[in-house]
Amino acid sequence: RRRPDSASPTALALEQVRAALAARSTGGSANDAAGRVASRPIVVLDSGYDPAQLASSEERKQADFLVRLARNRVFSRAPGPYSGRGAPCKHGDVFRLSDPATHGEPERRATREDPEYGQIEVAAWTGLHARRAADAPFTVIRVQVERLPRRKEPPAPLWLAWTGEHLPEDLLLFWRWYCRRFTVEHGFRFAKRAVGWTTIRPRLPEAADRWSWLIAALFWQLWLARPVVADARLPWERPLPSERLSPGRVRRAFPGLLARLGSPAR
Repeated sequence: RRRPDSASPTALALEQVRAALAARSTGGSANDAAGRVASRPIVVLDSGYDPAQLASSEERKQADFLVRLARNRVFSRAPGPYSGRGAPCKHGDVFRLSDPATHGEPERRATREDPEYGQIEVAAWTGLHARRAADAPFTVIRVQVERLPRRKEPPAPLWLAWTGEHLPEDLLLFWRWYCRRFTVEHGFRFAKRAVGWTTIRPRLPEAADRWSWLIAALFWQLWLARPVVADARLPWERPLPSERLSPGRVRRAFPGLLARLGSPAR
């Protein structure tokens, strides 16, 4: 959580990554037989973070970053050979995410058929940079799926920026990595809309922290209650086994569990 006097979201995220890397190096993660960290961690972030700042950070020497890009972003390619006259150019041709005419052919491309999403295509353009940070290049990734579950309209492409030690051999990993991060959004949305995480306005940061911990405890209550509640589904919802009930459906059935448990108060 950002305080009013906190730095930018990207700077705060890098502080958290720095702390996690320090804990990881002291035995907080899976190590090999010699005590070394087995692999580089991958940090997956939403579009509120600056890929240029991530690419120029010290943390990129120890971790890889995959960050979502807003569809209106504009980047530049590396400049061409120096002509020998005037100051050397810092920026090459423009790369607009919203304009396919500026993309050109990607350096690498991979496709695969998925039973749920149809054909998935991942394309990668290397050596792009933001205009204010020409010395911090990164790779732009475009993920295009044929269809989305429960949606009729064709999906827009997903744009990502990769700042890593090297590109993976299987470009489809980018799509899988971001899908793992995207599932977190459902938890945030449920906390805000269903259980009132952001409805209160505490006067002190400490009170806000306590409230967030209570919300986390509430999630665990719902998780533990899944196998013992009776599914109170709406008429248009499909019946599901208890191990597949969503937090919202468990919350809807929770009052019946409280009536069975009773109250220890006297």
